[in-house]
Amino acid sequence: MSGAGSSHSGDDFGPRFQEHILAVIARVPAFALRYRTVIHPDYFVSKDHRLLSRVLLDHVDEFNSLPTEATLVEEVRPRASKGDMDALECLVGKLYTDDIGDADAVMSKVIEFGQTQAMVNAVISGAERLEKGDRDIRPLIDDALLVGQDLLDLGHDYSNDLESRLSWYLNPE
Repeated sequence: MSGAGSSHSGDDFGPRFQEHILAVIARVPAFALRYRTVIHPDYFVSKDHRLLSRVLLDHVDEFNSLPTEATLVEEVRPRASKGDMDALECLVGKLYTDDIGDADAVMSKVIEFGQTQAMVNAVISGAERLEKGDRDIRPLIDDALLVGQDLLDLGHDYSNDLESRLSWYLNPE
């Protein structure tokens, strides 16, 4: 079994689509912010994709802006081994030349991607915990189920229009 925290399923969302998600993150303003809860580096299958997503998301978190191609390469450099740097530079170049005209379609699929990958990772991590005798796996599943849910949606605002509702409760006719 692979280690916990790494993605284990690329069947539904293959490496090319995952690379395409990275291109959209790198070039569409506000995408990373809007979909931050469904984009996590551990959801990417390739170690290079995981590294690039981590660097991209860290940059967006810190600066609230997208990195340029040159900046992304420089931010990747200290986190990559020297042997991997040529392939990573090539991959960064692809992110900035990939046709992202279908960004809206990617946005509609990225929620499903995040939900699927979070659940796969939770199941694998849960199995690893069970093998070690730890039966406390419910939090892993609960956290995975929250991926993609609008955490800011608190439901109905019962304090809104209180007078009208009180009148309705007190006068049922």
